[in-house]
Amino acid sequence: MAIELRASKPGQALTPEVGADIARIVGIWESCRSRFAARGSLLFGPFPIADAMYAPVIWRFFPYDFSLPPVAQARVETLPAMREWQVGALAEPL
Repeated sequence: MAIELRASKPGQALTPEVGADIARIVGIWESCRSRFAARGSLLFGPFPIADAMYAPVIWRFFPYDFSLPPVAQARVETLPAMREWQVGALAEPL
């Protein structure tokens, strides 16, 4: 499935099943942060492969205008690579 940063689909995919999947993912992130917060600002403290793996998941939330909890929003705001990815993706021709 492609990541559509330009798309705008507020609320379209928020079925009970999707809501449960989002809650499960956010629960994983919150668990990691509560256990490893003393080591740094990312899921396991310093930059781990888990943050790279979850980056596309975060971008998939945006077109649907899901309300991201702070633990998810921090992934976007604290990683310069995420901002670079966004700028590059939005600069690509359609």
